Amino acid sequence: MPLDNRGSGYTFEYKEGVPTETTAGNCHGAKGYTVTARPIVFGETGTQSFFSNESVVVRSAYENRPATASDPLFYDLAYHRPQ
Repeated sequence: MPLDNRGSGYTFEYKEGVPTETTAGNCHGAKGYTVTARPIVFGETGTQSFFSNESVVVRSAYENRPATASDPLFYDLAYHRPQ
């Protein structure tokens, strides 16, 4: 589900992981997710791509490609979570 947010200069994409069992009301959750953000025009609207998933860490790449779970740590959201 890509979202082109021209005001930020980035395109965001959310992907749901493996669906959980269907429950009452025909609803389901997901076992995991990924979120990516890429510059719309690399080098002009941004120089980093970002990746996050259920691990709640943000990873980044300084190359014209999507960031992945293997890229260097950019920010650990769990470390900064309110207690």
